[in-house]
Amino acid sequence: MLGLLYEICRNPVITDLRSAARLNALIIVTFTHHSPAGHGSLTVIREVIIVRVDDFVASVLALTAWRYTKEYGGYMVGFMVMSVLCNREKAGWGSLMECIEKIPEFSAVLEQPNQNSFPETWAPGFVKMLQEAPSIRNGNSVDLSHGALYWCDIQNINNPWFQENVMNKKEMPSATLNSFYCYR
Repeated sequence: MLGLLYEICRNPVITDLRSAARLNALIIVTFTHHSPAGHGSLTVIREVIIVRVDDFVASVLALTAWRYTKEYGGYMVGFMVMSVLCNREKAGWGSLMECIEKIPEFSAVLEQPNQNSFPETWAPGFVKMLQEAPSIRNGNSVDLSHGALYWCDIQNINNPWFQENVMNKKEMPSATLNSFYCYR
């Protein structure tokens, strides 16, 4: 059984992930799993990985983009989703982690896809998203959404809020790739 614990550095100033990010502190990710040692006993194996908060957030951004775009294959649509989420952060919708948490509120679909899915470790599209996530977040990469705050698959819109507040504005999309559209 694999247990996962995120432990912020034991610094009284660092009380949550946001304050750790402001200080660019390190977080400790501890993986604990139990494996049979034979004869009915268990051996506890503990692995500790130290990760910069910025790297952790960038990996969550890449994983989120992959989950929302895995049906499209490749990585370009994933770059667009990452750009939209970063644009929301820049527009004051909250921290990037808050913007990720709020995706369902502003989504074109009522049921969010692939929320329990994980990519293969070396899946090329995911690796490319993981590599590009820090640059997109820092604004050092081209915004393929062209400033968009929303995305959708034009063939799959079932959220009345999205239809009323985004689609009914009759604005041209800021970016498209096949049936994937981004709107400001």
